[in-house]
Amino acid sequence: MPASSSADDPARWLRRAKEGRTLAEEMKDETSRQMMLQIAEGYERLAKHVEAKKRYFVKVVRSWGEFVRIVSGHKDRWVYRGQRKDQPLQSSLEKYIRRWESDITWSPKIEQQMIRDFRRRYPDQADAAIHKDTLYCLAMMQHHEAPTRLMDWTYSPFVAAKFAAGEEGTRDAAVWCLNTKWCQKTAEADPVV
Repeated sequence: MPASSSADDPARWLRRAKEGRTLAEEMKDETSRQMMLQIAEGYERLAKHVEAKKRYFVKVVRSWGEFVRIVSGHKDRWVYRGQRKDQPLQSSLEKYIRRWESDITWSPKIEQQMIRDFRRRYPDQADAAIHKDTLYCLAMMQHHEAPTRLMDWTYSPFVAAKFAAGEEGTRDAAVWCLNTKWCQKTAEADPVV
């Protein structure tokens, strides 16, 4: 449930949205421009939701027993993601682009090229879904440890806790919790596409 330092600041998401719109204006390729505008719109929606505090909060957990009590009390269906506390919530593709010190405006093109290369090199050419379904292709790329815009989530809070703690264990971990019913309702009320 802990968040990165400024994830609860709507101004952060509005700045990222403005940055995305500025980058989109500079893009020559229409597909890349549309993708960047969708990203900017997503940041704007996120800012709106954070501002409204729609089921978003940070809870510092001091013990394993407290963690178990909290997640045992979750009603409905929840998904969880465990990671180090000091890491922002971002996809591996975004992490790699920033690590490579590449211009973020190139991310749609980089992803398109990676998908194209993966499809061309995927060993099972009989798997038609790789070529027809981009989401399936991205999932297979992620399975093979390629950077993608996808993020791993689990229905088990304990699996998320294991990923957050790592092999050596840590006191500086975060478990992100999302109520799937709220996510679905929010996505249907304000769809991306």
